[in-house]
Amino acid sequence: MLSRRRSRKDVARITRVAPPVARMTLAVLATLTMCAPLAFGAAKQQNIPVRSQVAVNCSFQTSPSLSFLGYDPSGINSTVPLDQTTLLRITCTRGATTTIGIDNGTHAGQASIGTRALARGNRRLGYDIYQDSGRNTLWTNAGTGLYNYVSPSSLPANISIYGRIFASQNAPTGIYTDTLVVTINY
Repeated sequence: MLSRRRSRKDVARITRVAPPVARMTLAVLATLTMCAPLAFGAAKQQNIPVRSQVAVNCSFQTSPSLSFLGYDPSGINSTVPLDQTTLLRITCTRGATTTIGIDNGTHAGQASIGTRALARGNRRLGYDIYQDSGRNTLWTNAGTGLYNYVSPSSLPANISIYGRIFASQNAPTGIYTDTLVVTINY
């Protein structure tokens, strides 16, 4: 082996050439690193299960209330019941299957007619609430009196509550009240 001394000129030439060679070497190494699986003789894959559970949730409000204003037992309501409607605004997770029940109120069974009663002191005024506008399906909080609802979307929906104070009730003047409890099972 011959040893040769390098001159300053040779060192300068090597320095000028080295950076492009170094860059090229780095690029080749980076490419090999990214393609590392290709450099091996085999590869394995495995699935990773990914899940999420969408919770069922519901909320509701009545708007504003069920108000029977103007019951006139000696006039029109001596022969015709007083009907009124209010809305139950419900928001549930899309696809939620629910039942909606409404209890019989604070004065249940205390009137001579109907399952519910509005009260003023010891006076009672019989009424009921229904699931349909024909007022045929009584709305209760059990059995066939439950309202079945399947949410078509997660947007709010309005469900009508149909009320009726029965005709021919000899009630004195005044404001009669009751409180109902609405329950949504989901």
